[in-house]
Amino acid sequence: MAAPAPNESTTPSVGEPNATIVTACAIAAGIVAAFASAAPTGTPWWDVALRAGLAFVFVHSASRSHAYVVLGAAVIAAMFVGVSVWLVLAGAAFMLGLAGFSQDERRSEFFAVSAALTIQSLLHLKPLGFFGLPSIIAGVLVGVVLAGGFRASALGVRRRIARISAVCGAIVAVILVLGGLLGLGVRSDATSGVDAARRGLASARQGETEVLTAELETAKTYFASANDTMSSPLLRPLRLLPVVAQHHRSLATATGQGLVVATEAADAARDANIDQLQLRQGQFDLDLLASMGPQLASTAESLEAALAAIERERSPWLLPIIDQQLQGLVDEVAHVLPEAQVAAEAAAVLPDMLGATNERRYLMLFGAPAESREFGGFVGGYALISVEQGGLDLIEAGSTIDLVLRANEEVLDNPLGYPIEYLAMDPAVFPQNLTSTPNIGLIARAARDVFPELAGAPIDGVIYADPYALAAMTAFTGPITVDGVDEPLDNAGLVSFMFRDQYVHFPERNDRFTAIGNLASATAAGFEGADLPGPEQLGAVLGPAARAGRLQVITYDERENAFLASVRLQRDFSAPTEVDSVAIIQKHGTESKLDLYLHREVSYEATVASDGSLAIVAEVHLRSAIPDDAPELTFGETDGTNQVLLSMYSPHELTELSVDGQPHDFVVHEEFGFQRYALFKIALPPGGEATVRFELRGIAPPDPYRLAVWHQPLVNFDTVRIVYNAPGRDPIAEERQLTESWLFTAEN
Repeated sequence: MAAPAPNESTTPSVGEPNATIVTACAIAAGIVAAFASAAPTGTPWWDVALRAGLAFVFVHSASRSHAYVVLGAAVIAAMFVGVSVWLVLAGAAFMLGLAGFSQDERRSEFFAVSAALTIQSLLHLKPLGFFGLPSIIAGVLVGVVLAGGFRASALGVRRRIARISAVCGAIVAVILVLGGLLGLGVRSDATSGVDAARRGLASARQGETEVLTAELETAKTYFASANDTMSSPLLRPLRLLPVVAQHHRSLATATGQGLVVATEAADAARDANIDQLQLRQGQFDLDLLASMGPQLASTAESLEAALAAIERERSPWLLPIIDQQLQGLVDEVAHVLPEAQVAAEAAAVLPDMLGATNERRYLMLFGAPAESREFGGFVGGYALISVEQGGLDLIEAGSTIDLVLRANEEVLDNPLGYPIEYLAMDPAVFPQNLTSTPNIGLIARAARDVFPELAGAPIDGVIYADPYALAAMTAFTGPITVDGVDEPLDNAGLVSFMFRDQYVHFPERNDRFTAIGNLASATAAGFEGADLPGPEQLGAVLGPAARAGRLQVITYDERENAFLASVRLQRDFSAPTEVDSVAIIQKHGTESKLDLYLHREVSYEATVASDGSLAIVAEVHLRSAIPDDAPELTFGETDGTNQVLLSMYSPHELTELSVDGQPHDFVVHEEFGFQRYALFKIALPPGGEATVRFELRGIAPPDPYRLAVWHQPLVNFDTVRIVYNAPGRDPIAEERQLTESWLFTAEN
């Protein structure tokens, strides 16, 4: 047996192929490949051509390549294609390749058929590993087969292929260089457009609508320039290059949608006259509000469509720097979209709420948390406000005594539909107890039961405001004048009056009630001739009170209530899902104002076991800090001993309860999806303290652990500390003063 020549390969090669059979296999492979799902550029017709052309060239190259290369490609395709019909084809490809070894002649035709089956499997590799790994595997295998076919081709064929490749490479290089240069300009314009829009939105939140309009026009100019560049015929060839095409399409979509959004937003800012949407002399311009609706709705729809389009065209193949730029744009749109949707919804629902079609009547309840109730404070005064065609009128106002005289003085409609603890407060006879529930929906329902009519007509909604909310309103009404008080009450003066000075100025109980009634009347009347700022400034002033539950609004219309909830003017008290939750809620147990001096410190330690069970230890430290100069009238008929009726709302089972280490009586009721563990009175003498300890068990919510802590709007803010323990992790602890409800998330 002769030794091989010095340059002769020892790897078995494929014999000279039969051109007709190989071409037939290549055409068949190309036709089948044309229907594959692989999308190298995202341009449908061109991807069909690329898939078909790749299959055609692959089969021709395999028919000339080394046998081991073709067999190896079939084996690797079978390894990564997954259990499917394509695995069967890869297996058949391998068997045909093996059969080719046993043939003295026409072996190349076996490998052509094998390659025709292999390429179909390579176009259908299953996802695995990091993104792009299947494409890399297929690309390497195709490259090896093409290289083998190139080396086995005649010298003249190799030269022609080299020349064609060089020309194509030069064309691609020119396209990429030109695209890169133009892309720098696009990136600069798009970044400038986003920055201008961001500056405009920041100005809008400060009520500077003229700056908003100017900045949005600037953003529109920049996005128009970027969009013109991306639409240029010079950049269209980029759509023919795999991976590069995805970058071009994503950027073109982003700049195009940026232009649409900027144009819509600029038109809305210019034409909607948001800065004119104000209460002027107690009157809203409902025609203006109604005219804003279509433009605001269009803007919200454009933002939503833009977000969907950008995400749809955002390819996983994008370079990190480009993907980060797109993420920035997506984040901006996602941030603004809820605001635009709320604005559009406001234009849709506010006209009816402001009496565009029929008069609306709202019962405004003035809460006094110095004598706490579950919602915040007992009802110390009220006002009945009429709104018709955007105009506000005060029908009547008074103290809690006046409200009692107007009550139905009968049982509530369908009393079985109310919690037991609520019925025990008898709001039908004592409407000052309407707020003896943390659920505003229940308060609104009871208000209609107690007051089927007020001043000759039913009520259409309920507004709750406590002293902090009333104090914030003086920014618009101006200081409130109360008979018997020397100086008008501004923000700080009103809070001081409600929590201290009324007991100094008015030693007689009836005089105090009269003063509170006068305050309610003066506050409501203040809006009759008031000028309110636009929505942004209004939200900045009243937003904290609304988020804290100190200013709440509800009507009897589901769509209106959904809008009110979206702008934080209506809180929902019900057990949440997917998160842990707790509410520490109290009500007053004596006829006094001693809750003025009550302070609470809450600790909540949750421990999750490896089996998913949850153990909770919660402690509420109560402290009565009565100052030496406390008005004697705040003691009521007591010796200064506060009687606190404390409740914990929790979804978990209470296993042990104690007060200062001693067992304490309690009752259990199910309310709003919670278990309510209601204690009997806890006595706190002046300077006294008590610690209530709850031990509970339950099932841990899904990771990450989150705890929704409800904020009861009292006189003094709670201090809350949360500790979370889990196996294999360090404890996570956080503490804050609770000024509004808090969603704690256990994150290291």
